[in-house]
Amino acid sequence: MSENLLRITGIKGSPRSQSNSSRMLEEVLKGCNKAAENFNQEIIKNIIKPHERNISACIACFHCDRTGECIYRDDMPELIKTFDRSEIIIVASPIFFNGMPSTLKKMIDRCQPIWASKFHLERPIIDRNKKRRGLLLGCAGAPKYQDQFTALKTVGEMFFKTVNTRLLAQKFIPNTDNQVLEKENELLARFRELGEKLVGEFAKTGRS
Repeated sequence: MSENLLRITGIKGSPRSQSNSSRMLEEVLKGCNKAAENFNQEIIKNIIKPHERNISACIACFHCDRTGECIYRDDMPELIKTFDRSEIIIVASPIFFNGMPSTLKKMIDRCQPIWASKFHLERPIIDRNKKRRGLLLGCAGAPKYQDQFTALKTVGEMFFKTVNTRLLAQKFIPNTDNQVLEKENELLARFRELGEKLVGEFAKTGRS
């Protein structure tokens, strides 16, 4: 693979087509595009929408502890390969009932075979030595309150650890019911800057 090629996987947690978290992700990707042009990097973007994918719920049967594979033959094996191939992974999620949407959580739960292959079988199904960088984005309609993003942060961080991706940054925005992100130019500029930072991490420091 070319040293100038970056595979970016954006995970759109919201089932809504025009959501605030989706707008956050779009702005980050704009920043990635800008940095790619500035640093002469080629990027391939893959957007995953868990609510549109065929993903069965984990039933904790422990089959993957013994085999490194899941009992279900759905979209998850290919998604795990996508995570493995990626240099950059971005998760953007709204807050639903003080946590993340169930379809996103279901996808993350099904990453258990990665964990099992690494720590139970010691035969990783993901490249543990590959340099990956990640970004966790969240937004909530309600005004800011204590622990508003705790569940998203906790599960999100575990996902990134499981797919061997170092979180470069986390950004959480409350009170989106009362502020329209498309009119908050200064705020959206920060997301574009995060995208530039993600690509710049590889352009400036390489893949090691």
